[in-house]
Formats: sequence, C-alpha cells, structure tokens
Amino acid sequence: MNDDTIQDLKQFISATVHQEIAGLEERLENKIDSRSDEILSAIGDTTSDRFDSVEEDVKNLDTRVTRLESNPA
Repeated sequence: MNDDTIQDLKQFISATVHQEIAGLEERLENKIDSRSDEILSAIGDTTSDRFDSVEEDVKNLDTRVTRLESNPA
C-alpha cells in the first residue's frame, strides 16, 4: 500500500467512527431524556399524592381543634 491509500483508509475509518459515535450520542441523549421525564413524572405524582394526604390531615386537625375550642371545659 502506498501513502495515499493509507491516508484514505485512515480518513475513512475516522469518518466511520465519528458517525457511529454521533449516532450513539444521539441515542443515549434520547434515552436519558426519556428516563428523566419518567423519573420527574413519578416524583411529581408521588409529591402530589403526599401533599393531598397532608392537606387532608390538616383539615382533620382543624376540625378537631374547632370542636375542642367550641366545647366548654
């Protein structure tokens, strides 16, 4: 093989590797974005459920305090 052929082969290999890496980067970014969306959605759902539970507890406590305040001791 002469030097021109070797240089062409090096360029071909470099371009092929670069394309493969770019494709992998894009797939990885998409997968990370998808998983991040799933995780954030799950956190949001759990947080919302917990806040609903806390809000109900506060309402119950408020009702109990109101009843205690209205009963003469």
